Amino acid sequence: MIRDVPKGTSAVDAEIGRTLELALPGGGTTGYRWEARPADGVEVKRLPARPAAAFGGAASDIFQVTPRRAGDISLQLELRAPWQAESAETRVVTLRIR
Repeated sequence: MIRDVPKGTSAVDAEIGRTLELALPGGGTTGYRWEARPADGVEVKRLPARPAAAFGGAASDIFQVTPRRAGDISLQLELRAPWQAESAETRVVTLRIR
């Protein structure tokens, strides 16, 4: 199941070793791309973009997230362009891992 990550901060219940897929709105041809900041206790892997639902729409950026320990872990996702030092947007997902 793929979960859309809302703007701002959100929380997701998770289990150790059970993989989640998180989707963020893609930047299309703008050059912007979502990046996950490293977080201790969770493995994050970028997957190929999910095609857009509508013709001409931007594909979603997908991250596969696998918790490796119990507890609360904040995963920070940043929308970046390679030519800019600052991120254009940041979304935080708190994984409540049991």
